[in-house]
This record gives sequence, structure tokens and C-alpha cells, in this order.
Amino acid sequence: MQKLQTVNAETLLYEPLEKPSFVVDSLIPTGLSLFCGSQKIGKSWLMLKLCLCVSQGIPLWDMPTMEGDVLYLCLEDTFCRIKDFADRHSLAVIVVHHIRKQNDSDVFNKVSGTTGLTGSADATFVLEKEKRASDTAKLYVTGRDTPYQEYTLRFRDCRWELVERKTQEQLAKETIPDVLFRLVDFMRDKEEWIGTATELLAAMGETETIPTVITKWLNEYRTTFLSENRICYQYSRRKDGRRIALARRAGDSGDGGDSDIRIPPADCRNCHPHPLHDGHVDDDGVFGIPPSQEPSPSCRHSFIRSRKA
Repeated sequence: MQKLQTVNAETLLYEPLEKPSFVVDSLIPTGLSLFCGSQKIGKSWLMLKLCLCVSQGIPLWDMPTMEGDVLYLCLEDTFCRIKDFADRHSLAVIVVHHIRKQNDSDVFNKVSGTTGLTGSADATFVLEKEKRASDTAKLYVTGRDTPYQEYTLRFRDCRWELVERKTQEQLAKETIPDVLFRLVDFMRDKEEWIGTATELLAAMGETETIPTVITKWLNEYRTTFLSENRICYQYSRRKDGRRIALARRAGDSGDGGDSDIRIPPADCRNCHPHPLHDGHVDDDGVFGIPPSQEPSPSCRHSFIRSRKA
């Protein structure tokens, strides 16, 4: 029996690790990739385009490729044998596979066979059309060293053309409610704002959003989108009702357009001794914080304490 090879934490910590190598920059790493799609959707055409690009060292759409020899095999083999071969020789091997007919909210769950296939692959691709007769398709990408991406492709003249590429960050930004972008604009010329959710919506001129929804979104995006745009948010319950407090952190000039929205590393937790809410849920389903959990008196964001009657 072969002896189990172990590595202690100290050795692993100081061991220089090589960066992952990509055959197609940021898309296809060396190792085993699983490329899946329905029958006759155009998987082979896309693989042929990939082979031509890599063999000539020309970009695949807008992504550079590592020029090298390409072997295109139209055959079947065991999954484990191919994975072992790719790892031993530092090759990028792409296995073309089918997806199931059953629908699923996660496209990667549609890969035909057991979850062991996607689990052992270094990267997984799923090509899918909304309608069979359509000339456009979505290519979904995920992997160990490959960040999640989505590509919109169009099939013309026996080849797939790139229509649009969206990174994980772009996709995450698309889920942010539009009213929060308007909130950022609302706070550009203000150091702080205090009031109820209803008063906030009225001050912003919002008529399509209800108070409980804006409070929910403020809590949900407090440590991400709001913090990224230097807005501190606090919600508390007082004798005169539930209050929202917003403040701009120092360093935000408050001028400029959407291009000034940026991502700083810190958030309000740097100056608050407690989280802005502790998961407490009020009767209306809105997150809040108990009155005892307030900002430190020395914090420049302690406007709720300083304005108490």
C-alpha cells in the first residue's frame, strides 16, 4: 500500500505556489474542462474554433491564447483516465458532453450524469439556447481557477461570434435595485440624513418603492454596495418610531457622475463597536438593532446618539 503523503501547515504556508496556467486567458485553464450542451446545439463548431485559435495563437474572441499543438479527438473514453492524463502532462483537455432535458434553475445541475463529473473537472462550461431555432446562445463558465462568467454568442457562417461578455462582478451589479443607485446620488451633497423610511422615499421622490422594501434593501446591501460607495447605514427603533440614519464617509468628494462610484476596502465596521444590526427581526419583518447597540460616542457617525432628545 502506498504511503499517504502529508504536508504540515508551516511548509504549505511558505511553499511558493505557481499561478494557474491558461490556454485561453481567464477562460480555459490547464487541466480537465467539461464542455456541455444539448445535442446538435453547435458544441463541435465552437470546439473547432477553439482549436484553430490555439493552434495559430490568435485570440478567441477578445481573449489571448497560448499558441500550441492541438489534438482534436472524436471519440469516447473514461472520464477518470482523461483527467489523470491531463494532470500528468499539464495539458488543457476539454471533454464535450451532453446536458439533461430536465430543467433546473442552476445550469450546471443540467450536466448529464452524476455530480462527480462537474466536481472533478477543473472548469465546466454549459452552452444553452433559450429556443431551439434561435441563432444565439448563452455560455456559462465556472471553475476552480476560472471566475464565473456568462457569454452571449451568435452562430453565423459556421462559427460562434461573441456578442457580450459579463464577469461575476458585472452580474452581481445588475442585481442591485435601481433605487439604491438613486440613493447614492441623493447622498452626494449630504454629510448625513436621518428620518423614517417613508420620509427617505419622499425626499428622494420615489413612488414605486414601499418603505419596508427600501429598508430591506438597505440592510441587504449595507456591507457591499452602500459601503462600496462610502455610505454608512444604521437602523434603530426609538420611542417615536423606527429611524434610518445615513452618512457619507470621509474621502468621498460628493461630486461627479456614475463614474465616481468606486470600491474602497473598508466599511463602517471600522468605527462601530457593534454590527449595524444583529439579525433581530421586528414585527414587520424588517431588520433592526436593539437600542443598546449604538455607535461609540467618539465615532463621527454617532449622529443618532448626539441627536437624541
